[in-house]
Amino acid sequence: MSHIQTHKFTQDVPLNHIADPRSTSIIEASFRPYRIGLKNQTFRSVLVFDLFNCITLGRDQATSNTVPHINLQPYNALELGVSRQHAILKREADHVFLIDNNSANGVLLNQQALRRETPYLVNNGDFIKLGLLNLQLIFLINPFLAQ
Repeated sequence: MSHIQTHKFTQDVPLNHIADPRSTSIIEASFRPYRIGLKNQTFRSVLVFDLFNCITLGRDQATSNTVPHINLQPYNALELGVSRQHAILKREADHVFLIDNNSANGVLLNQQALRRETPYLVNNGDFIKLGLLNLQLIFLINPFLAQ
């Protein structure tokens, strides 16, 4: 299960701080999660979570039994066209991929539309748009990089 936190940010607090992993061994690093931040400029906040394998991004709906791992409803997700199970972030070895999970309003990665159900490699600093919700992806910890 993901550990999720939301943090307020200010212009004078750098978001590129990365914790120093104890080892750069591929075997050891593969057991540690990526720590990812989704920066929302409108709400001036960063949603922080650990990615071990696969998580869904979407919005909660009271009348549905389907709940995403990362609930974007506090960021006006419904009004901005975010589906209940809009997108997937998936870790495979030392890479992270973004997948449009058959969303109604599409996913953009750095202003490029994604094909549904197709994994796209994401990098630190990439911009993601779910419907009309703009987010920036930040790798706070990449277990495969020695800092």
